[in-house]
Amino acid sequence: MQSPQFGKAIMAGVLAAALWALSAPAQRPPRGGYGGGLEEIAESKPLPHDVIHLTNGDKISGTIVGLDGDTVAVKGNLVEGEVRVPVKHVRLVLFRTPDEMPEVPRDRLVFPNGDRLSVTLKGLAEGSLNATTSAGEDLSIKTDWLTGIIFERKPFAVYENDFEDGKLKGLDPSTGKWVIEGGLLKQTERNASFSSASLELVQDGRFQYDWVADLVGGNAYGFYFFASDADSVQGGTSYLIMAQGQSIYLYKVQNDNQQYYANYTLPKRDERTRFRLDYDPANGHVILNVDGKDIFRYRDPQPITSGRYVIFRTDNVGSFDNITITRLGGGRILPTEAKARGRDIVCLANNDEVSGEVISVDNETLLMKTDYDEDPVDIERAYISSMTFYRQAAKSTEPGAARITLVNDDTVTGTLVSLDDQTIVVDSPIVGRISISRALARELRVGNEEGGEEGGAAGAVIGEGDAQGGFVHMRGNVVVIEGGEQQIRVIHNDMQ
Repeated sequence: MQSPQFGKAIMAGVLAAALWALSAPAQRPPRGGYGGGLEEIAESKPLPHDVIHLTNGDKISGTIVGLDGDTVAVKGNLVEGEVRVPVKHVRLVLFRTPDEMPEVPRDRLVFPNGDRLSVTLKGLAEGSLNATTSAGEDLSIKTDWLTGIIFERKPFAVYENDFEDGKLKGLDPSTGKWVIEGGLLKQTERNASFSSASLELVQDGRFQYDWVADLVGGNAYGFYFFASDADSVQGGTSYLIMAQGQSIYLYKVQNDNQQYYANYTLPKRDERTRFRLDYDPANGHVILNVDGKDIFRYRDPQPITSGRYVIFRTDNVGSFDNITITRLGGGRILPTEAKARGRDIVCLANNDEVSGEVISVDNETLLMKTDYDEDPVDIERAYISSMTFYRQAAKSTEPGAARITLVNDDTVTGTLVSLDDQTIVVDSPIVGRISISRALARELRVGNEEGGEEGGAAGAVIGEGDAQGGFVHMRGNVVVIEGGEQQIRVIHNDMQ
């Protein structure tokens, strides 16, 4: 069964027009295609226990007691005493979700090795940055070791239009006959294929899009975001939400080639259907809410990181209303461009760029020396979305290093030093020894790839989903060590 596709018919001398084929599949096609394939985001279910995945495929759930030398001690749910596993046999640790999540700092440091760390930025002077981590630890980092900084920003509506004043406010109708009538943006030409109205808007951080469409007539509606080209058939490179009647579809587009990922059937059609879309290029999350219900939750492992246009389209008469586009945070990090210019680059909230040498940053002001002004330029910190340093001295990571991912998708790579119920301590090749609040840790991935998921035959998971909610799955010999508190050791192949 084929995925729904928009047909394309190129007409000489005019913008291409297309008919949208609407044969929706009964089930979702296999993953894959352009951009590495979107992956469905699992529903957000708090983990009641820590879970350790071993390199041979075994899993152990319970409470991590701590790190003793090179051994992780786990108090299992379904066994007495402790399970002690050498770190070299640990592949992945998933941390339980705490009842109360501590607040995460909002300024984010970006490192040449791909690590990201959210901090509270205290200041920058004489080539060193001072900040405080989520664990309350003070850091001092040379700017040469940083790629850039994404500054905390409050949500800001970059475009709003309820069409009550009869103005387009930057929307550019390209094809079709668009009018503002009765407080609605309407496309009035019947049987006009692929009528479009575009809005030029740089998108390079996390954005939220709200709009209302009339789906009762059964006509096809398209909404493209992070689009690269307003004049191409499918927005060049973009993401696409398509709706017709009670059917909603999700696509990714690269070079005007569509890849279908999902469809959803609305329980009913309302005259005014409310859409809310949240996209974060930092983690590739695409979340679509229709009439107050999340219907698509996907992650793109190769996300589109920036776009220039938002495009509204219909294949017949149709209307849009209450369009609001909100920048929720984030900003551009431009390492290649900064290196090419040989200058630091500061990106502002209105998408302006200023390049030069960043001299200092404090709570209120950034001071920058430019090529065209003898005096340093003052820029209010509240107007800054990000900055990129052109000097980037990448430091290599030791083989087998641990990689910690936090609940906000920060990542820290280094040598695991200690682990307890409060803190994870890591030796980072960039920032040195750093403490991370365990409550903010989502997973710890150890660089032990021998065996991995294919290291042993898949076995039944014992106890998963039962009243206790835990499981212990061990295929080796279980040895009870006498004396004091009982300890369980698993011996499997070379596991000693």
